[in-house]
Amino acid sequence: MVAGLVAHSTTVGAGRAAAAVAAAAAVFMALLMVAAFSVTAAAAETLKNVRMTGGTVKRWGGAVMAAVGAWLAVLAALPAPPLVR
Repeated sequence: MVAGLVAHSTTVGAGRAAAAVAAAAAVFMALLMVAAFSVTAAAAETLKNVRMTGGTVKRWGGAVMAAVGAWLAVLAALPAPPLVR
């Protein structure tokens, strides 16, 4: 891009080339700002969804932990299998 602007400056003059660089920088900054605000909005929406479903996730997590605990208790109560040699 810089090489193109340097070539442009030799044909149209330094003033117009500087204006082209300034315009390109302004567009680039605007795109960066739009991207940053888009990511912020998406993060806020995701956080809202996570907060809304937090209770359900906690209930399911507790149920899964209780089931795993019960399974481990059953395994502990069963006699150990004989070792195969």
